[in-house]
Amino acid sequence: MAPLKIGYWDIRGFAEPIRMLLKHLNIEFEETRYGFGNDSEESFPNRDEWLAEKFTLGLEFPNLPYLFDGDFKMTESVAILKRLARANGMIATTEPALSYSEMIEAMVIDIRNRLVYVIYAENSGTPEEFEQKLADLRERLETSLGQLEAFFQKHGSQWVAGDKLTYVDFLAYEYLDWYRVFVKSTPIFEKFAKVSDYMKRFEELPSLKEYIASDEHRSASCLSPFARIGHRWAKE
Repeated sequence: MAPLKIGYWDIRGFAEPIRMLLKHLNIEFEETRYGFGNDSEESFPNRDEWLAEKFTLGLEFPNLPYLFDGDFKMTESVAILKRLARANGMIATTEPALSYSEMIEAMVIDIRNRLVYVIYAENSGTPEEFEQKLADLRERLETSLGQLEAFFQKHGSQWVAGDKLTYVDFLAYEYLDWYRVFVKSTPIFEKFAKVSDYMKRFEELPSLKEYIASDEHRSASCLSPFARIGHRWAKE
């Protein structure tokens, strides 16, 4: 059987939970990473590499990331992650674990989207105004982490669906880690022992420990150069 194929930008971004899930499952996959030109006045940044292929791949809803699984093709990051999770037993199947995991999935996506909205906004203001928006993000993150801390405390679970690792944990780890990486939120995480233990537990998974510590993951940009921060080209 031919290996899976995924396509995405040459960043962690929305595809990193997919990559980590496949690595955790030891599933072979091929990947096309689309660049943004290079750091020069002539070509920085652009989407030309992806746009040259976007409408030639037979995708019903052309977008990144995409997944090719044999003759089957699809897009949308969470939909791809769920397909892979269902096929490999990485999804909760009983109540209340299923409802809990889907609830936290939605919460984590909200946390991610709040961050993405601020750092991609064209009207993010002066450096001082932008820093204030980041401070507001950190304040809202602290509230969300407090709720997640209470959830883990109440249920005594290792993962969001109890003792079973699911695709939601891959989403939660990646998007919470963005805040630690470039929104200066590490001190906030240190206030919440259960959440900190959760992040460390994920990082210590034997299937992922080496990858998470590698330059392939750690040195990769979380977001594209169109973001105000979070990419190696950003003038932070």
